[in-house]
Amino acid sequence: MEDVINYMVRIFRRKYEEVRHQIERMIDYGTLDIAVLEEYSRLLKFKEWIDSDLGFRYFSLENARLILADKLNIVRGDLVLDVGSGDGWFSIQAAIKYSNAYFYGVELSEEYAEASEYAKIFGLRNTYFLYFNAYSMPFPSKKFDKAALFFSLANISQNTEDLNKLFIEIYRVLRDDGLIGISEPLLEDFPNNLGIILRNLYEHCSIRNETLLSLEQVVNSLKRTNFDIIHIEKIRLKSTGRDISEAKEYLEQYYSCRLPTEIFTSINTNKIWTRDDPPQYTIIIAKKKSM
Repeated sequence: MEDVINYMVRIFRRKYEEVRHQIERMIDYGTLDIAVLEEYSRLLKFKEWIDSDLGFRYFSLENARLILADKLNIVRGDLVLDVGSGDGWFSIQAAIKYSNAYFYGVELSEEYAEASEYAKIFGLRNTYFLYFNAYSMPFPSKKFDKAALFFSLANISQNTEDLNKLFIEIYRVLRDDGLIGISEPLLEDFPNNLGIILRNLYEHCSIRNETLLSLEQVVNSLKRTNFDIIHIEKIRLKSTGRDISEAKEYLEQYYSCRLPTEIFTSINTNKIWTRDDPPQYTIIIAKKKSM
């Protein structure tokens, strides 16, 4: 099969050219076709990801989403819960590769609707994006075969108590022996003192509702909520971050906050990263224990 990322880009380019020509004809003839306009709107939004260096880097992320999907051993007929699905790229990319499985994304922000629009570009009929709270999901118990959290865990839970609540709810909706897969940049995935500095910046710029969690926090919460850890792996990314000379602009843009100058003098690395653009991340696969 063609690489999923290249496939998605190729489909986009072809559709974009086709719809752009339809738009030109509409303008020439003074007509309105709402279906064409809606498709063009979707494609223009997706074009922002493709044409931006940072946007495309996060969209592709060296196939990180598909690596997690592969680690979950998704098979035909699986129901996969995408917790904190955000823009939908985990479910969309995985749904293209695993076309006989079904992906249900839950997200408590307006991004759930954006994800639904992106899925339409690729004609997907095995993805669903829903505006639900991850701590209280309106699904029957033992409904899902797999659960995935891709770079979303620290957006949902910023402390141990909330981690426990989240994993208890995921445990409830997973079938017996179901798998949970987490891909997350953790505190230990940043070199030297950078992880601590980045976590402190979340507190300083309280507008961002996320943090950096530690491996110990996540593993202990999984064990406490009756999951068995079956796999932990660190994945190094080849092309992320910025040179330290760009630290101020890079971090202030990410945190949407003006930062004290002394923060930058305390960074002990030659390169700078953020949680969404990390040097590496951690994959954790755990299995639900039967009660």
